Amino acid sequence: MVNLAQAYAALDRYIEEWMQYANVPGIAVALTDHEQLLRVSTYGFADRDTRTPVTPDTLFEIGSISKSFTSIVLLQLYEEGRIDLHAPVTRYLPWFQVQSAYEPITLHHLMCHTAGISSGVDLAPSARYGAWALRETATAFAPGTHYHYSNVGYQALGYVLEDLLNQPYAQIIRERILAPLGTEKN
Repeated sequence: MVNLAQAYAALDRYIEEWMQYANVPGIAVALTDHEQLLRVSTYGFADRDTRTPVTPDTLFEIGSISKSFTSIVLLQLYEEGRIDLHAPVTRYLPWFQVQSAYEPITLHHLMCHTAGISSGVDLAPSARYGAWALRETATAFAPGTHYHYSNVGYQALGYVLEDLLNQPYAQIIRERILAPLGTEKN
């Protein structure tokens, strides 16, 4: 068996330096190989004010992993013949609108962050407002020509799923991804 103590020590030093540099209060890191969990390490605080340390059981926000879940469900629906990824978004969300002199934005453009959307509202007063408010913006480039990360584009894709499947997003992800993988906690 390979002794990984030096690698773990170097990783620990790097993570602690990075946390200080990036002002990250706490992190948990799990290392695996293709067969098993090798190591779980925790650093810093889950709550700085109370100085509660991060533990292996600390829950973190899911963040942008939901974008992968959204794409998986869209691809499932494509395979089922229920959705056309190259159709304009407006086929599925008639209210979706972005000012543009270019071709319509497709689901595929949103999935690939190539829709030409270079702005958006992440802290909107209601869930659909950010996507609806795109009508006040213009595309920065022709869809499909450049990459620009877009949270609001994925919000719109989530609304496509909700409207098409007539279910809340959380339920869709639970039923189509988490439950089949056996990852849901009771």
